[in-house]
Amino acid sequence: MADIKLTYFDLRVKGEPARLLLAYGGVKYTDERVEVGWNDPKPWAALKPLTPWGQLPMLHWKGDTLCQSQAICRFLAREFEIAGKTSMEMAQVDEIVDVLQDAISATYKAWYTKSKEELVKLTEQTYVTMLAQLEARLVERGGEYMVEIGRASCRERV
Repeated sequence: MADIKLTYFDLRVKGEPARLLLAYGGVKYTDERVEVGWNDPKPWAALKPLTPWGQLPMLHWKGDTLCQSQAICRFLAREFEIAGKTSMEMAQVDEIVDVLQDAISATYKAWYTKSKEELVKLTEQTYVTMLAQLEARLVERGGEYMVEIGRASCRERV
């Protein structure tokens, strides 16, 4: 068994960016997928008290445990040398991640309000505005990468 394990629900939400980063890094890891509660509440009910914060995702990395999706992603990005080499590059990465996190939060809000108006606003305004802003940032930064870090190492991996 690998000495790296990511534990998250069998969903592509907060754990998926970590899965993508682990794939990018090319490391062997165990992808432990917990059954979602609406299908079967027992697996999560048994695991939840064993987690540091009562939440997933949870990364076991060579003897250490790390929780919180953004902390896990930032850690993995540093491990795989794509988190930025300078403080400004790191801040630019964080900027993009935070914009995406805002979109995820808006999605949760619209979904859980169960309001058709909120869902329409999300898809016709929030997403459209966010994607236009991201595209403008991409163009501003050269049109190929959101942040120009690790350009050579990124190309070598492709």
